[in-house]
Amino acid sequence: MVLKYLGEGSSGSLNSLIKEAFLQGHVVDQEQYLKGAYHHNLKPVTIERCSRATYFRRKKQSFQKGETAKIVIEVVSDDVYPPGYLKTIYIPCNSKFEKILNSKPRVFDIEHPYLEYNSQEEDKILVVKAQALKNILGPVCKLTLFDLSFDVLFNFSIKYSPRLNRNSILYAGEELVLDLLRIKYPEEKAKKVKELKYLCSEANEQLKSRKAIELYYELKEHWRESKRELSHDLIDWIGTVISPELGALLHLELRLKQAEKELEEGEVEFVFDDLRVMRRYRYRKEFSKGRHAIMLIPQILYNGGTDYGIFIMVYNGWYEPPKTYIVRGYRSINKTWVDPSLPTVGAKVNRIKIAKMLDR
Repeated sequence: MVLKYLGEGSSGSLNSLIKEAFLQGHVVDQEQYLKGAYHHNLKPVTIERCSRATYFRRKKQSFQKGETAKIVIEVVSDDVYPPGYLKTIYIPCNSKFEKILNSKPRVFDIEHPYLEYNSQEEDKILVVKAQALKNILGPVCKLTLFDLSFDVLFNFSIKYSPRLNRNSILYAGEELVLDLLRIKYPEEKAKKVKELKYLCSEANEQLKSRKAIELYYELKEHWRESKRELSHDLIDWIGTVISPELGALLHLELRLKQAEKELEEGEVEFVFDDLRVMRRYRYRKEFSKGRHAIMLIPQILYNGGTDYGIFIMVYNGWYEPPKTYIVRGYRSINKTWVDPSLPTVGAKVNRIKIAKMLDR
């Protein structure tokens, strides 16, 4: 038994559930999420059990109505799936996105995005490099953000280097570096972690009795091996019966662990800097670890056409690189596209293989 969608219509509700999957951060495992959704009665979709055949018929209906489209993604960075892993998933159909795919020229080799920063205590910039394959006159760069959870697109005029005027030439072999977005340093959360680390250090120095010191290390070892947290009630008992100093230290360390978890998994701001006509606009959006997949489409415009890359990204915590996927193919009722940068045959990921995956 799998799924049956009620309310706004079976295929339309499937489309809503696909958006919900992206909002929850499910990309490669989208299919497992959809099949398992009926166990949790997810909102805003009301669902009940149905046969496996009915479930796949609903997916086909949604595709044929032009509500959803297939894409093939290649894993760049993921906690579970290895780099190079290919998967077919569904996204909401969007005519504006399909217009971007109409551009045919390819005079840039666009790499996958990566984070650029000097330390963990400053903003991080998501950048992408693009190498010119031939001489280009005065290219201009922009970014399209496709929010897959809400089926909306935003366009930004972004910073890139070197910044060239219309009559300047970017020669073959030279690179453009595009700044896609900034992840704001969570200053308040980091400040709290620093303060608690300092207080823990001070409290550690206050341990005077040998018994308290030995018990402290025994508890730390037990804490590490059992992977269970000490409760505040137990720490209160330790502070009352054994050592007030030890109780104070353990309370601080428990608070520190919670603060470090909030720094790693809590919300951060993504800032999209829009550089236009002597003014600077900023679009801000908050993201949490492992949630809210977005599609980033950097575009390079030049005399003769537009080159672009298509990537899906999920924020993966302050200390970890984001989950990143390259879109290699797209198919809707109106449009079929395969990444023109791929070789036709020969390589592990090639155009024929992607086309076959889209046809299934």
